[in-house]
Amino acid sequence: MKKIIFFDNKKQALAYAEDESILITDNVNDGIALKRQGFNVRFPEDFFSLTDIQAIDKECLEFTKFIIKAKEENVFLEYVVTPYFIRVFKIFSAMDNLFEKEKSEEIFAIGSGRFIQIVSEYLKQRGRSFHRIKPNFLEKIFYQLKELGRESQIKWINTEVRIFILEPFWIVALFCMAKLRIVGRGNFFHRGKTKNLLVFAGDRFSLPIYQELKNNKDWEFILAGKTYPGRKLLMKEKIIWLEEYAGWKDIAVFFQRLFGYRRDWRDFQNKFSGKFLYKSINFWELCRGNLRMHFLTTLPLMGLVHDSALNIFPGRKAVVFMSNDVTDYNRALCLAAKESRVKSLNMQHGILIEPNVHSSLTADRLAGWGQATVDWYQREGNDSSRVVITGSPRFDCITGITKSGRRGKKIVLVATNFYTGFSSEDTYLLNFEMIYAVLEAVRGNDDIEIKIKIHPGESLSFYKDFLKAHPDIEISRSNFYELLAVCDVFVSIYSTTVLEAVIFKKPIIFFRNPYNRRAFELKGGIAREAENAVQMREAIKELINNPRDKKKIEAGQQEFLDYHVCVDGRCTERVINLLKKLANS
Repeated sequence: MKKIIFFDNKKQALAYAEDESILITDNVNDGIALKRQGFNVRFPEDFFSLTDIQAIDKECLEFTKFIIKAKEENVFLEYVVTPYFIRVFKIFSAMDNLFEKEKSEEIFAIGSGRFIQIVSEYLKQRGRSFHRIKPNFLEKIFYQLKELGRESQIKWINTEVRIFILEPFWIVALFCMAKLRIVGRGNFFHRGKTKNLLVFAGDRFSLPIYQELKNNKDWEFILAGKTYPGRKLLMKEKIIWLEEYAGWKDIAVFFQRLFGYRRDWRDFQNKFSGKFLYKSINFWELCRGNLRMHFLTTLPLMGLVHDSALNIFPGRKAVVFMSNDVTDYNRALCLAAKESRVKSLNMQHGILIEPNVHSSLTADRLAGWGQATVDWYQREGNDSSRVVITGSPRFDCITGITKSGRRGKKIVLVATNFYTGFSSEDTYLLNFEMIYAVLEAVRGNDDIEIKIKIHPGESLSFYKDFLKAHPDIEISRSNFYELLAVCDVFVSIYSTTVLEAVIFKKPIIFFRNPYNRRAFELKGGIAREAENAVQMREAIKELINNPRDKKKIEAGQQEFLDYHVCVDGRCTERVINLLKKLANS
């Protein structure tokens, strides 16, 4: 019988692997490296179908809602705990399907990372005998440092380092800096009762709104949001911060909460530890540490944000403007606005595809991109009248970008996707498989140049092994829209970038993602599909050399575009008009 080896990193796996061994990991970089060396490497994604994915996501969402309803303040946890649950559900399901297909008398679980912890818990509770091999103390320390490095390679994903160390420190620092700003400015707040007040989270979608309104004497502004990139865009502007509204009483209440949530955490453990069940396996121990930290950090800090926001609104004509109403910080703003009878507005961040934590609309209104957004929220059980079609300010600049009269090599632009763990189909594996398929497809063709553009949420260091193996390939740092304007073919997995490529009327190739049909109906002819390097080669060749193929795709793209997004250079104007209407309602 074959030996099945679950592993965290390739060095551990190589010490026990044999010719017939099946190696299983969710470490994409190490898994691909071993696969290219000829080992039989599998990933959790290899063991479930679209039907499995839909069932896993539905059950995970239902379980998350169950936990959120356990306590009113838990509403701040919905976004941050879902990735922990979905990963457990995903691996448990993959394991069930794996052992239906593969029989083995020898099973090894090697390592000490999160993947091995989940696998070991599954094997124990299923009663399967296995060899649990843990690294020694020094190896464990080295591996944990490597894990921290791996987490730093993805900027925005829900990593433990970010959530439990960096974000609490950053939010506390914002409150401290806010107090210094008050002292340095020498005066308190304008509080012009007759002016419209915009409380907004700094981001690339809100920057053009602020730039358009900042010289308007009818508006005042308060900057909110917890992401550093968003704050950085506006830190030099003379805008009051939300944290400046935190009174000493609010800070005292914050410290009271720190102790109160310890008691709440004990109560939660006693009541719910036996109810963390999926596929008859109790996964409480796999999530207990993370949940405890959320009770002791996220909940008190979001309570402070909520209380500070409450101090802003009395007697004001105000509106809260956010990119979403599901992240903990934004939800704190949204709930404070509701309690103060102040309107809140979301700005659609990306193209919508599947049920997830964004499915329920909490804010009063959502500024949507097109009719597809209205229909999606209605299908998810929301009142569609709360979605107002404005388009996105981020698309306004596109009308001013023109295709250059470039000559020379044809350009194939490859854009990676960004995965945040809110769906069981999320995997960085597809990014690498797509890139390798394109490389193989154009091998030997000196007339084609490949440009790779990674998602802004990814770090270049995540691709360091790939770049080391392919020094001739460059990951471009250029503006994405400028790259789109000059490319001849665009390749991606499901992503908002595909919608942007449609706006530029570019020939598109979807790579090996059978689930993208849920968002992009290919019957309209907006793109070609490729499952492997052979199909990729054929698609690239036809789209570059066959004008009729390109014309056919363009015809389908226009219909798709009309349904999904409004692009006319006036999106910022429509969002501002909606903000004015909400502030005065």
